[in-house]
Amino acid sequence: RDAETSWKVMEGGYNIAVRIPWKSLSLVKAEAGMKIGFDLALNDNDGTRYRTNQMLWAGFNQNQTWLDLSLIGALLLR
Repeated sequence: RDAETSWKVMEGGYNIAVRIPWKSLSLVKAEAGMKIGFDLALNDNDGTRYRTNQMLWAGFNQNQTWLDLSLIGALLLR
């Protein structure tokens, strides 16, 4: 909720920006130096209703990251 996204096609790929209000995550108070688990998945559907591929930043394949959260990445708050 209240998240903002933008993207731009660039030579060799995309530039994607996502802004998520901290309050919408219902987490503890954010502090510098705090780490939170993070992963990112992009569905490639080539304009169709169903995805043909999924690109993951750090997690498991086939949308199975929830099986082992130690496999995801981490964000370090500054």
